[in-house]
Amino acid sequence: MPRYDDRRGGTRLYVGHLSSRTRSRDLEDMFSRYGRVRDVDMKRDYAFVEFSDPRDADDARYALNGRELDGSRLIVEFAKGVSHSEIFLITF
Repeated sequence: MPRYDDRRGGTRLYVGHLSSRTRSRDLEDMFSRYGRVRDVDMKRDYAFVEFSDPRDADDARYALNGRELDGSRLIVEFAKGVSHSEIFLITF
């Protein structure tokens, strides 16, 4: 199953091909130029960045896909699946 798809209207982005030097604060700084970032969920070589507004997420995806950060060319796509905040809302 792919990590991401190209659907519109989502607020959560998959960010792939991260350098081992990249930190969550680096991503927050980079992505917050496009709108309010609600969460950065950092993994080993990828992350999920969640925005408050789907239009901001789409703007960031368009502007940052293929952009270089810490020597790596980023992949930025809409994330597939349910975010942590959506799980919280569903369970409570």
